[in-house]
Formats: sequence, structure tokens, C-alpha cells
Amino acid sequence: MKTFGRVLTAMITSFNNDGSLNIENSVAIANHLLDNGSDGLVVCGTTGENPSMSKEDKLALFTAIAKECGHKGSIIAN
Repeated sequence: MKTFGRVLTAMITSFNNDGSLNIENSVAIANHLLDNGSDGLVVCGTTGENPSMSKEDKLALFTAIAKECGHKGSIIAN
């Protein structure tokens, strides 16, 4: 049976000064967390940005993080 891991981090989402999504920096944050003790990530989990993001931005973020970081740990899209 596959598990999610022991340490799942609800990661923050990075935004630019104009309020647009910063996918590149969000991927960098995801990599940092997975390289430093997290077994998996909850993307748009509990840090409050989920209701204010468009479905397109959420999908782009989930896709980028899964593609770039999915081999390092579990990626849970909220």
C-alpha cells in the first residue's frame, strides 16, 4: 500500500507584486521543502490562497509542481 509520507507540508504559493501567480518561485519553494525534510506537499492547501485563485492558475501550479517535483515526494492538489 502506498502512503503519502510522514511529513506533508501545506506550502505557500508565491505571487508577483501585481498579484499574478509566480509559478517559477513556487516550484523553487516546493523543491526546497522536498529537499529539506518534507515527504510531500499540499499545494493550495491551507494557507488561504485557494479561494482567490482561478481554476486555470491552480491547474498551472499543480501541473508545474507535479512535473518538476513529483519524483521527490507526494504532491497533493487541493
